Amino acid sequence: MAKMNLAESLFINSTLRVRELRRTIGPRVLESADSTGVRRVLEVGCGQGVGIELILTRFVDAEIIGVDVDARMIQRAKRRLASRDRVKVQLGDVCALPFEDGSFDVVVDFAAVHHVPDWRAALREISRLLCPGGQFLFEDHDVTKHSLFARTFFAHPEERFAATEFAEALTIAGIDVDDRLDDRNGHFVGKGVKRAA
Repeated sequence: MAKMNLAESLFINSTLRVRELRRTIGPRVLESADSTGVRRVLEVGCGQGVGIELILTRFVDAEIIGVDVDARMIQRAKRRLASRDRVKVQLGDVCALPFEDGSFDVVVDFAAVHHVPDWRAALREISRLLCPGGQFLFEDHDVTKHSLFARTFFAHPEERFAATEFAEALTIAGIDVDDRLDDRNGHFVGKGVKRAA
């Protein structure tokens, strides 16, 4: 997984992004989640831990694990979440995580996968980690539709994807995306369910 450059890191840690995640994006991503029987949730690309705070309110009995490739983000998340007893954050590359097959009931992506050069490998890894019937809740971007500012100053991998390509890659990986894939000019939100083996 690629680390963000300075401009994107500043944006991701800004009050604007935190407010957007708390008020609009987080609720959109988590509203379709079924919390029944959920014991373990993974957030990929957890950043400073704001997404984990939202996940904690949706999955009130679950253990929440966050991973990020950036050690600075992990340190910020540990400080933010220090008083939370159901949370663990650690360094990790979404393409090769140290967890058993089928060990999560839910995986959440708050705009992390578009940073991964081999994003299809990331989706295969997410599928591997989900138990049959497990939920993949995601928000991500077709970066070709980003603003001129974002395209100029944010560093993204060469290979890009549209919402339909993302959904097709999930299907190939064993995760079926429901018909509520919400694509708003390249900023898309959806839910997928891991097929039984």
